[in-house]
Amino acid sequence: MSQIEYKFKIGESSYSIALEAEAREDGISVFSADYLLREQWKLGSRLAWENHEAEKVSCELFNFLVDISGMTNSEIASFIGIEPATISQWRRNKGISKAAWQVFRVFFYDLFSNGKVTNPIFIGNHQRIAV
Repeated sequence: MSQIEYKFKIGESSYSIALEAEAREDGISVFSADYLLREQWKLGSRLAWENHEAEKVSCELFNFLVDISGMTNSEIASFIGIEPATISQWRRNKGISKAAWQVFRVFFYDLFSNGKVTNPIFIGNHQRIAV
C-alpha cells in the first residue's frame, strides 16, 4: 500500500485528501471508496465547523456537504424540519439565510462527526415527519 493525494475543488477552493492505495502493475492506483467517503466526512465536519458566515458559503460548498451526506434533499429536510424544495433552492444558489446556515452547520457537523444524526432535535423532527 502507498499514499496517494486525491485533489479536488469546491468552488474556488482546492482540497486534497491523502488516501491509502494499492498500486497495480499497470500503474493504476486503487483505493477504497469507503475510505474516500470517510475522509470526505472528516473534511465536511471541518468545513461545517469553520464556515460561520452564511454569506461566505458557496453553492458548491453547500452541494458538496449535501452530496457527501448520502441523503436526499427530502431526508435532510425531514431532519431539519423544512420543505425539500428549500434545499433545492439553496443548491441552485438562491442564497441561504444566516439562521438556516447555522442550523445546517450543526446538522452537518453532527452527521459527519458521529457517522449518523445524533442530535435529539433533528431526530425529533425526523420522527414527527415520519409519523
